[in-house]
Amino acid sequence: MSLPSMKSRGLEPIQTLLIEDNYLFGFYSNNISSIKEIKYRQKDGNSKLGWTRIRQCRDILWTIEILKKSDQDFSELIETLYKLSMSINGKTLLKIFSVNGQYILGVYQGRISDYDLLIKYRQKENGQWSQRRTPKHIHWAVDVLIKMSLEENKTKEFLDFLINYWSNNVSPLMSEEERNNLLNDNLLNQVNNEATQYLELVGKGEYSVKFLLLIAKLLMFQEKTNLDTAYMFKNLLEALKDGQDIFKIVSIATHNRR
Repeated sequence: MSLPSMKSRGLEPIQTLLIEDNYLFGFYSNNISSIKEIKYRQKDGNSKLGWTRIRQCRDILWTIEILKKSDQDFSELIETLYKLSMSINGKTLLKIFSVNGQYILGVYQGRISDYDLLIKYRQKENGQWSQRRTPKHIHWAVDVLIKMSLEENKTKEFLDFLINYWSNNVSPLMSEEERNNLLNDNLLNQVNNEATQYLELVGKGEYSVKFLLLIAKLLMFQEKTNLDTAYMFKNLLEALKDGQDIFKIVSIATHNRR
């Protein structure tokens, strides 16, 4: 049986893909590396054509999930779609990290300094992906407090690790090469390995340990790059570890840094 046309508004897709004999995708642009629009049809036994009408794909991450179910290798296309899902007009996307299949984190060129890092992420909640969000220190701190209430000793060990990382590994990014060396796949590999030391914290709190580690490291380099003498994040880590009162922790976490 021949497949239905994916021509839409007079435009032919540059590529069509049949996935699991159930979804027919059309990708529209000048070339596959700069996709501008995605549309799809889905099998429909009640339709005379056997397929739904052409629909606009409004969630690119949903498309990625469908592609991942296929036995075919769509790794290059998936990488392109990840970038498209995190693209922001006027912002240069430097790197994308996918964590646990639950978080997509984008790092962009910031405005405060030449090598400033702007961080955004999307989180999968109840099967749906959130809009892009900016991670805040207060969100990070609240999650650690939840973990602390459930696994105090292991959470303090986790905080100790980050305090040592701040002291021994974090310095201002002074060149594009240094920033590129930070924002590579090795960073995520390190985070994945480090997270295995804190299995007791899995499933406790809102965020995964991998995501907390990745966000923490990026926020540290962001802060140090924009102000070499900065120490706010270290103060927050120490306040959490020492069990400071909630007013002190919130005051540190909500201090205006950008």
